[in-house]
Amino acid sequence: MKKISHLLVLTAICTITAAMAPAGAAYAQNAPYWRADWEEGPCTGASCYTDWSFAQAENPAEADPSLNAIISGLVSTGAGNVSSHGGNSFGKFETTLAAINAGKPHSKVYKEWLFAGGLAKNDAFGRPLQAVSPSGIDGTYVAWFFISSDYQYAGNGWTNIFQFKVTEQSPFKQDPTWWVNLTDNPTDDVVMLHVENAAAGVHNPANDVPAPKGRWFQLRADLYEGVGIDWYLDGVFWQSSSNATWPVGRDSDGSGTPQSFVFGVGHYGGVGKLYTDDAYMIAK
Repeated sequence: MKKISHLLVLTAICTITAAMAPAGAAYAQNAPYWRADWEEGPCTGASCYTDWSFAQAENPAEADPSLNAIISGLVSTGAGNVSSHGGNSFGKFETTLAAINAGKPHSKVYKEWLFAGGLAKNDAFGRPLQAVSPSGIDGTYVAWFFISSDYQYAGNGWTNIFQFKVTEQSPFKQDPTWWVNLTDNPTDDVVMLHVENAAAGVHNPANDVPAPKGRWFQLRADLYEGVGIDWYLDGVFWQSSSNATWPVGRDSDGSGTPQSFVFGVGHYGGVGKLYTDDAYMIAK
């Protein structure tokens, strides 16, 4: 695992060349084990999200479906017109204050993989969950995002856009483990990206970096179960997360009964919208 100094300042993402690794260096020789390119073609509702396992953005009990869609062509944003990162289409996720007040902040989608020995489960489309890769959950997880140039953070202190979860069985629960949030910078209007985990009080603001606006940017996580995660922004090493801080993958003490591993993207928890495209997972 790479390490980064606690002296990292907000602009250091442009100056840590020594810590860089080529994009996809960990598993670049492998084809994606799974991908979502948002190119399902003309569709409405949940049928637009068949690359994923669950589309909470299209569940009226959890989000406002009228705010979320797969879009083709150009969309007017504060940056002008944004087109897809690849292909013809891309996803939009939006959460309004009214949706949050109604208890519907879940503008997101998930891909879920079944662990060996996990209880069989179907996804939202009635399909059996895809099995975890034969090499496990180790791999590179990627998604592209677009935040308009006039995006202003508004919310409850965080907006989740990229996350990992583990589903436990007997009894059932699904808990987040590691994720990337948007949050505000208390000294100005810059929107920040920061890595968070389920352990309380361990977030280090010195590792936060400004979220790019007005262009597509890539978030990438090279995950090593039981060891940690190396995080990259636009292919540049950002920071590392340690299994010692919070388990990466299944609980390290073996006390849980894991069923599945989950990767999700969206605009969850805060007020605003973003666009996403070309998500994929390259297995070890």
